[in-house]
Amino acid sequence: MIYRPFDDLNISIEGNYEANTNKMQYITTESVDNQNYYLLGRIDQKTLGVSMRFTYNINPDLSIQF
Repeated sequence: MIYRPFDDLNISIEGNYEANTNKMQYITTESVDNQNYYLLGRIDQKTLGVSMRFTYNINPDLSIQF
C-alpha cells in the first residue's frame, strides 16, 4: 500500500506472513553407556512482519528515505 499525502512524500507499508514446520529439529545429544542418543523435536514457527518506508523528495536529484 502506498500513500502520498503530498507530491514530495511517499509512505509505503508492506506486510508479510510466513509459516514453517520442521519435524526434525535438533535439540541436544545425550550419552548413556557410551552411546549417543539424539533428541529431536518438532518446531512450528509463524512469523508476521510489517515494513514501513518513508521517502521525501527534496528536489529531482536528492531524496531522503527511511
